[in-house]
Amino acid sequence: MERLCRLATFVISRLLVLFAAFSATALQAVSLEGAVEHGLARSPELRTEQARLEERNIDIDIERDAWYPGLQGSAELSSGESATRYELRASQTLYDWGVTGHRVDRARAQRDTQSIEIVMARQRLALDIATYYLDWMSSNRRLQAVEEQISRLDRLVQLTRERVGVVADRVELTRAELALARAEEERVIIRGEQEDAKVLLEQRTGLALRNDGLVAAELPTAWLVRAPNRAVAQWVRHSPMLKQAKLEKASAAANVEVARSENLPRLSVDAIAERIEDRRGPRSDNRIALRIETPFFQGLSAFRRPRAAGYGLEAAEQEIATVREQLLREVKSARTLAKILDNRKPSLAEQLASAEETIDLYFDQFLIGRRDVVDLVGAENERVEAVFSSIEITIEQARLSVQVAADLGMLVPMIRGDVFGISPSMETAR
Repeated sequence: MERLCRLATFVISRLLVLFAAFSATALQAVSLEGAVEHGLARSPELRTEQARLEERNIDIDIERDAWYPGLQGSAELSSGESATRYELRASQTLYDWGVTGHRVDRARAQRDTQSIEIVMARQRLALDIATYYLDWMSSNRRLQAVEEQISRLDRLVQLTRERVGVVADRVELTRAELALARAEEERVIIRGEQEDAKVLLEQRTGLALRNDGLVAAELPTAWLVRAPNRAVAQWVRHSPMLKQAKLEKASAAANVEVARSENLPRLSVDAIAERIEDRRGPRSDNRIALRIETPFFQGLSAFRRPRAAGYGLEAAEQEIATVREQLLREVKSARTLAKILDNRKPSLAEQLASAEETIDLYFDQFLIGRRDVVDLVGAENERVEAVFSSIEITIEQARLSVQVAADLGMLVPMIRGDVFGISPSMETAR
């Protein structure tokens, strides 16, 4: 019996070791760049956009096929003459006033627009992951601040408990314990926020993360504040949103040319093999024909289609200006807000240093009975508020940075360490 117990203990211990090893490998830590790469690799949205790109590539080939000979066959049974007619026709377009070329140009513009849509989808996904990452980083830093506050308040509670009946009364102890309870409640709330951000990241990346499963890193923000205006203009010029608007204009211009050219005569050469079977017997006819084909008008559609296409081109041109102004306005607003946040940092640093000095002074005075618990708790709350404000400014600057970078199509390169050849962590404008 004792031997069986030892064997069971050995087996259970081995199973626990294996389970721990499995858990350690299943739950992992990941950097922001790694999270973005995992998210991009498994995104169904990107696979959808990629499939649409392949569809656009095939559309180009379909439009190009109009340049090659066409082969048609027909069979006709006529009841009046009891005749059966078979025809095989090979046709080659000689001149169509550029209809096929313009259709190919339109298909290429649509293909290029879809390529830009893939870039924008990548930016949207990276923005989601970066946003969840910043949520996690914010809650993680605030959690560290609250943990430090709890440690200080716990020490204060212990000292107050020792001084009850000597230089302090029960009221001061109650106040200290209440402050500690509030800090512990704040810790629970922040842990919930941290867990929520982690769960959202797991859903986006498909990774199983530990509670501390993100490798903390500073996102570049200085580039947004210190970049020269010419660099901003360059980034806007290369933004996918503006490129997409320009491609929409190219597609609209091709539509105008197609609408104009479709109403003009089309010249082609046909090779025709025909066989007729009727009461007089079967007979065959082989011939080559030069054919000029022009569409007949139906109402005023032949004139209205070019006019409608012209309005579409005008709208596309105005959209380019709208997108450019919108991007410049958003970047300018973000740069202004980022500079305001940057200017607040020195005063917050002084406020935090002053709060630390005040706490140390009050604590020394508390030990000799010249300060009470209310003074210490108030000073501690001011210190935590200063820490939270500092964290909020840093995170908000990073949020502005990733949002603007996503709008300009630079977020994925920025996370990887470069933005159009200009380091995003630059300390001086170039």
